[in-house]
Amino acid sequence: MDEHFTYRFERDGRLTADPASYHNLTEYEKYKLSFHPERPKYLDFLPLFQDVSPCLESDEFGSWLIQTHRARFSVGEENVPVMLIGQQTGPTSRYSDLLRAMADPAVMRRWGHGMPTPASYRRAADAVRLAS
Repeated sequence: MDEHFTYRFERDGRLTADPASYHNLTEYEKYKLSFHPERPKYLDFLPLFQDVSPCLESDEFGSWLIQTHRARFSVGEENVPVMLIGQQTGPTSRYSDLLRAMADPAVMRRWGHGMPTPASYRRAADAVRLAS
């Protein structure tokens, strides 16, 4: 099993770390890149904040797609309280871990097969109300 997922245009060298290399891609390749399984997801950004704690956790079908956390964000000398709300389409952005998770039907059900449900939108709306 490969450790990382790559598209053909990544393997053939047309896409590099240089932002100018995106101009070498077709519109369809750019579209495919937006769904790359290893693109950063919501949970990958949590280390940017301090005192992160889950909020409004629920095991209702599909509610895991919308994640909510309370946290603090440092702005100069100040620690500003924030409510983080984001879509996480699966348990991880690590390709090898994602493949293992996708093989487990219970995990896929928990994450709603990557599709938001009314329960996930209720979770987001509740977090907005709580934040206000």
